[in-house]
Amino acid sequence: MARWRLIEPHYLEVLDCFWEEKSVDRETGRPKTLKHPVPMHLDPKAPSDWNYKPNGSGHITTGGNSFDEGAIVVCWEGKGERRDIVFVGNPTPGMEPIDDEAIEISAQFSWKDPINEFDIGMTYSEKLIIDLQSQVATALTHLGPGGVTYQPNQEMMDMQRQMMEMQGQVAQALAMIAGALTSPDRGGARGRA
Repeated sequence: MARWRLIEPHYLEVLDCFWEEKSVDRETGRPKTLKHPVPMHLDPKAPSDWNYKPNGSGHITTGGNSFDEGAIVVCWEGKGERRDIVFVGNPTPGMEPIDDEAIEISAQFSWKDPINEFDIGMTYSEKLIIDLQSQVATALTHLGPGGVTYQPNQEMMDMQRQMMEMQGQVAQALAMIAGALTSPDRGGARGRA
């Protein structure tokens, strides 16, 4: 068996989770349905997502007990129990292994913890997003047109400064021209005599 308990929210690729697109064929007029696989959002804090509940499988809406704690147990295909949610892909640090095979599988992955100092209240996926954002920002500071890396030099910076000065002068000239066209001594705005 290879089973894990989710300890933080996940979007998992699940075998039977689809979004249905319903439309009508323009040529034949017949309805058609397309199914697109989408990841399933599972949150261990949401009782509606739990597939294992304490004290049996009852639910408050079906006359069962009210539950304060529950679990979402996931597995690979053919490696779990009947109520487990089958997912595709590798386990994450937000999955706690609950059997020996899952412990061995999870040990094969070394997850990088990108931000150790800010881990209070953050999930692994949130840390990865912050790390990715910093990597993108670093890469963009060193990329030029077409993705070619460059080192800014003094000549380029001088040329950019001169271009900005010229743009300012052009803007002033346009403002003077616009002011001259609408001045009262010329008869006001265009079209007046």
